[in-house]
Amino acid sequence: EETPDADEPGDESNKEPISLTADALTGFAGAYFSYELDAIYRLTADENHLSLRIEQDQPSTILPVAADRFEAGIEPVGLLGSGSMTLEFQRSASGEVSGFLLSSRSERDIVFRRIDRLGPENSQ
Repeated sequence: EETPDADEPGDESNKEPISLTADALTGFAGAYFSYELDAIYRLTADENHLSLRIEQDQPSTILPVAADRFEAGIEPVGLLGSGSMTLEFQRSASGEVSGFLLSSRSERDIVFRRIDRLGPENSQ
């Protein structure tokens, strides 16, 4: 029996986006740094999703599929190649988001540490 997506992070066929409150999404907003990629990823919270900006690229929408897990499709540009991307957020002992592990088709568990919190850019 074939499983064509077995090498991708998660099986997207059974993962539907879930709904998180605006306050919950705001808890993920911030700047995150990866020593391995020498890159800063910035997350901003919108009404029902997060937007991810990688360096100078256009922002991409990432959707929650579990309380601390988000997924997105990515363009065939950059270090991670094309396909799906998963961000598995990590929390400190106090429950605050402290970083995430990023996985894509070509990479697994790249560590990102939170370096700054980003507040709402506007209140629209």
